[in-house]
Amino acid sequence: MKVLIAEDDSITRKIIGRTVEKLGHEIVSASNGVEAWNKFQGDDGIEVVLSDWMMPGMDGPELCQRIRRAERPDYTYFIFLTSRGGREHLMEGMRAGADEYLTKPLNGEQLKAKLSDAARVASARQRFDSDREENDAAVANSGSSNGARDGSNNGDAAGSRVASNGGGSAGGIQSKVRGGKVWDILVSQGKLNESQLQDAIAAQEKDPRELGKVLVSFGFISEADLAQAQAQRMGLGYADLSEEEMDRGTVALVDQKVLRRHGVLPLRVEDGCLTLAMSDPTNLYALDDLKIISGYPIRPVVATETQIRKTLNSLFAVGSQVSEILEEAAAGDQEMEGPEEIELGVDGGSEEAPIIRLVGSILQQAVAEGASDIHIEPRADELAVRLRVDGVLRGAMSIPPRLKNGVIARLKILGSLDIAERRIPQDGRFSVRLGGQKIDFRVASLPTIFGEKIVLRLMDSSSVEADLTKLGFAPEIFEKYREVFNRPYGTILVTGPTGSGKSTTLYATLAELNSPEK
Repeated sequence: MKVLIAEDDSITRKIIGRTVEKLGHEIVSASNGVEAWNKFQGDDGIEVVLSDWMMPGMDGPELCQRIRRAERPDYTYFIFLTSRGGREHLMEGMRAGADEYLTKPLNGEQLKAKLSDAARVASARQRFDSDREENDAAVANSGSSNGARDGSNNGDAAGSRVASNGGGSAGGIQSKVRGGKVWDILVSQGKLNESQLQDAIAAQEKDPRELGKVLVSFGFISEADLAQAQAQRMGLGYADLSEEEMDRGTVALVDQKVLRRHGVLPLRVEDGCLTLAMSDPTNLYALDDLKIISGYPIRPVVATETQIRKTLNSLFAVGSQVSEILEEAAAGDQEMEGPEEIELGVDGGSEEAPIIRLVGSILQQAVAEGASDIHIEPRADELAVRLRVDGVLRGAMSIPPRLKNGVIARLKILGSLDIAERRIPQDGRFSVRLGGQKIDFRVASLPTIFGEKIVLRLMDSSSVEADLTKLGFAPEIFEKYREVFNRPYGTILVTGPTGSGKSTTLYATLAELNSPEK
């Protein structure tokens, strides 16, 4: 990338220039705002501007506003350099059109991260524009040839189909969008106000996450709002996966491990392109991998990370395989007291013992459906499996009673319980990993008249946030809470339904209090 550095202090300008060059970028330097504006006008190759706030002749905000008004085919990424960190000051820079800001003295790693973001956005825009032009040309040629063979009606139909796809639906690519930032889009849509934006910017001084994710964690916007704004900014379509009908044949084009690693989901093959749902459309590695593996050009659309993960879990959860495992287990001549292996075979092959695969299927189904608890209950004529989803306990499957001991023994082995002791309650725990998610299970056994009952509590430890400042507290409430839990005595009562964050809040509070002095 070519980076324009506008800084009136010569020493700072040289330090920044050397740092940028070490990162492999070309630099253009200017000692004031007027010189920077003239160089920007005379060089169409400048992709990123690093500008000081206060400069003689023309200050940083005015330079930013002029660059935003300039008519250029490619977007210019603008980063402010400032020694002032007040919220009003930063908001003024955002209103001027800046994409990011860096506070002085500069941190080399932060500068590297900001330039990396700028490079990803620029590369992704160029990639999308190039792919869009190729796809449009291919569709146009296809429509022309159809029109030549079948008459004008078919050509009109093809044109109508492309037009309908371009309106931002899950299947289409929107028209090019130049300029604009995610928070500008959200403010213009009335989903965010400047006070909320100021709070998020202030929190970002201690929070390394992107501003959009900070806004979501505070509850100011939803994950869907953020994804829609990202789609509009990049000129892409948005996919609501809750309304999508999944094509398992399309999903099967790519191995699930690749899909989980990149956090993407193939939706359909249309007009010779693979429509791919992504939470981060600037992930060029994912685009290249999927293009090579699937053999199709990629047409990206934006979806929320949560929806993609849940859909993948649902698609690859064991459904019809459970009955096959039960039939295979029931065909055995001897009652299964318990497997010898301790590894949880969630992705195990057919060579694993049926009991191991059956238990793995139960756990995988619970994770896929977002269950908070699994109840394994022995009854007179069955072993009932029930899942608690959204606070409601419902039946999931029924296991023949002759397999009861094998299933319960397997779970006790996983939880490091004593499989020989069946007369007293026991507690244990274990963890599994499923597609990047680390799930912790707490296991409790309780003797009943028909045998031992097992209850498992699920906790997605990959989503547990141990930093109180990132749990979404409103600033004034957080200050009150901090004042309370830092008192030397007293009681804190945390209440709420299953999954509301009680344990997470308490864990984060204990982490805050845990220090050598205490």
